Amino acid sequence: MMTIPQEDSGLKKFLKDLLGFVKDASESYDNLFYGEAHRLAVCVRAIVQDTGVSPSILHQLHVQRTIYFYDNCPEYDPRIGLPFSGLALPVFKGGSSRYTPRLGLNPGVKFRKVSFDEWWHKPVIVDSDKGVDISRQEIVISVSNTYHGEFDPRLNKAYNELILKNRLDWVDEIAAVPEELIEIEFASARHIAFELIRSLEEQTPYYF
Repeated sequence: MMTIPQEDSGLKKFLKDLLGFVKDASESYDNLFYGEAHRLAVCVRAIVQDTGVSPSILHQLHVQRTIYFYDNCPEYDPRIGLPFSGLALPVFKGGSSRYTPRLGLNPGVKFRKVSFDEWWHKPVIVDSDKGVDISRQEIVISVSNTYHGEFDPRLNKAYNELILKNRLDWVDEIAAVPEELIEIEFASARHIAFELIRSLEEQTPYYF
C-alpha cells in the first residue's frame, strides 16, 4: 500500500504538495533540467495511477472518475503510415534536433475534454514499422523508472520530503525507456504533467 496518511485530510495535503512540486519541476524542465521529467512522472503516477496494491490519490479522494482530463494530442491516422508523436515535437536548431513538449502551443491541435480512461490509455507515440504503440500510462511508468539528464538541485529537498518520506510501493510493470526513446518520452512526460495540471486547476482549484 501507499504509505502516506490515509485520512482524508492527509491525502489532500499530500496531493497539494505533489501538485505544487509538479509545477516547480515543470518550470525547471523548461529551464533545461531535463532530468525533472523523471520526477514529474513519479508524481503524476502517484496522483493518477491505480495499481493492484495501491489506488491513486485521485481515486482515494473520489475525484478521478468524476472529472474530465484535457487531451491536447492529435488523433493518430493509421492510413498515413508514418511515425507519430502526439505530445512532443522535434525542434531543429543549429544543425541538431531534440524533442520539445507540445504544451498547447499548436493552435491547430485543440484541447478535448475526455474521461480518465481515454486520456490515460490513448496511443500518443506510434511507429507501426517498429511495433511501437505507447500510451500516456506507459510513458509515465517508463519515465518514472529512468534517470537521465540533470536535476534541479533546488528541488531535491522538496522531492525527498514528498517521495522518500512518503514511500510509494509500486510493482514496476514496464522497463526503463530505451535510449532512442528517452528524449521523446521525457518531453512527452512534461506535456502529460501540463495536461494534468490544467485539468485539475480548472476543476479542483482547492488543491492549489
